[in-house]
Amino acid sequence: MARYRPRSPLRWPLDYSWGYRHWRWNVWSDVLLEAQPWTTRPAEVRAALAVWLAGKTQSVARVDGEEIAIAYEGGIRMHAEDRQGGQPAMSVYLHSSGEDAFDSIKWYADQLVDALLAVDPEVKVRWVKHPHKRHYLRETRDTGR
Repeated sequence: MARYRPRSPLRWPLDYSWGYRHWRWNVWSDVLLEAQPWTTRPAEVRAALAVWLAGKTQSVARVDGEEIAIAYEGGIRMHAEDRQGGQPAMSVYLHSSGEDAFDSIKWYADQLVDALLAVDPEVKVRWVKHPHKRHYLRETRDTGR
């Protein structure tokens, strides 16, 4: 277990100003919040995340030029990346756009934390707010499959 423990709050605090502070947000922006769970029970956290994502509608999207499995529900697209035994155990990416992007992300970020707490009451989460100009940094779009 790594010594570093995230200092961010367990639950992501809704932050509408994120849309305007550093990057100019508009309704077409890809708002991306990354959750990095830190845990002493990585196998259980991975399994809980897999079950949580499997409970959503499944599709395929192109991320960084590669087609990957995603889950979507309620105006949000989600996918996870395994850290292969390191800390954080995984990264979970929550994407949304439109007028309710920040509210949708907040709702699913809370649902994600509930799923994590069910298997590890001591879990910590580092929240990473990515730039809204992501289409210049990483290509993310639905392939419709």
